[in-house]
Amino acid sequence: MSSKSPFRPLSHIVEVPGRYVANAVRVANSPQFSTEALLRSIGLSLETLDSPGFRVNSAEYEAAISSLVTESRLQGLGIRVGLTENASDHGVIGHAMLCAPSLLNALEFFVEFQDVSGPIVRLSTIRKGGFVVVRAFETMVTGPALTYEMENTFIGLLSMLSPAAKFIGVERLLLSYSDPGYADLYEKNFGCKPVFSAGANEMWLRDHDLRASPKLESRETFDMCRRQCEVIRSKIISSGTLADQVRRLMATSTGIFPSEQRIAETLGLSSRTLRRRLADEGTGFRHMMDDARLELAKEHLRRTRLTISEIAERVGYSSVHSFHRAFKRGTGHTPRSYRNQPTDS
Repeated sequence: MSSKSPFRPLSHIVEVPGRYVANAVRVANSPQFSTEALLRSIGLSLETLDSPGFRVNSAEYEAAISSLVTESRLQGLGIRVGLTENASDHGVIGHAMLCAPSLLNALEFFVEFQDVSGPIVRLSTIRKGGFVVVRAFETMVTGPALTYEMENTFIGLLSMLSPAAKFIGVERLLLSYSDPGYADLYEKNFGCKPVFSAGANEMWLRDHDLRASPKLESRETFDMCRRQCEVIRSKIISSGTLADQVRRLMATSTGIFPSEQRIAETLGLSSRTLRRRLADEGTGFRHMMDDARLELAKEHLRRTRLTISEIAERVGYSSVHSFHRAFKRGTGHTPRSYRNQPTDS
């Protein structure tokens, strides 16, 4: 990755609550495996991780989770931790989910405001026939931590939407990584056989199941939580230069990069003022958008098995030809030759 690029990928900008690691530590701890020494080795403690407001950066998170997965040797650690999740642990976002008009509204709310709590993966939802497909299309972790995170994210979502995931049927579960050796644990908890090495991370939920309403359904409370989350998000993006704020919004979009007009409105500016102020900072929206698309495309080429055509579509190009031309202009490589390189460029 070029150090000159102004766009910062998810793994470079995200800090997550320390309790995310603390939850995994508690589940992994056992008479056969003590987590205390492991935490000391990476400069953390359970007390610190539990402290209100304490956050860890992406490198600390990946180091801690990877060590817990490999050293505890506990199969399906991400699944086990995800099953302990409940909406009430997620502040305003969780409260909104509990009060949403439907489980689908709850799911969409979580995806929309994932950047508020600090995303470890980026999620999006799409409709396909009678299903709602939850996609994890970018992640800040690799290796054992990636396996953990996909397990934890998908089963955690089910647990938050419905206790013990009893009322939501999973039709398909596609995972980008190879079989970790305990497929039966996936089948037991998701209710379907997982497809490993699928080139994507997707959980297919039945639309009918998501029409149900949470027990605490309240449109008034749901709308209030939305307003609170919008205020929180506005504070998150209010620091730094205007260009930094724009990059942050681009980095936290859910699948489709937001338009210049939408970003201007989010920042309380007109499109004309946004363009003028970015020019004063020596950049422009189109240039920043091109960089954002390029960096996300590079991440897909490095970390997924998506086809060139699928990547072009996901990063917002109208055709494979235009993607190929833009990628070659930006990197000096074709998408295919970049993917086949043994090291980053």
